Amino acid sequence: MLNQAKQWLDFAERDRRAAVELATHDDLLGVAAFHCQQAIEKAMKAILELHGKPIPRVHDLVTLNEQVRPFLTTPIDETELGLATDVYLTARYPAADAPGTDASPTRARVDRLIATTARICEAVTAELNRETDQ
Repeated sequence: MLNQAKQWLDFAERDRRAAVELATHDDLLGVAAFHCQQAIEKAMKAILELHGKPIPRVHDLVTLNEQVRPFLTTPIDETELGLATDVYLTARYPAADAPGTDASPTRARVDRLIATTARICEAVTAELNRETDQ
């Protein structure tokens, strides 16, 4: 389980790094947002793998957080997860905005997502390191 959890986290880290690089280009902010969401999703799935839980085929981060919450010592802000999911959908699919909302991948939103993604990846890394040290 630990090796597979590390693989999930390695994939998460690649997505996080891709988001940082892509965010340097204003025309690629949507793609950067997509990679932020993917990094968070894979980091959360690393935690589930670490604890022997089934990996759901779910992309909604708030839903995943419900399953991950009992295993993390650092809580994850669900508002940030909701933003990541909303911006991911908007960046990924044409006309994905819900009526009356604007979740477009702006510079400010993507910068916020990159910071959130880094915090979550760091928390998951710390959790995996605790398991390795035991």
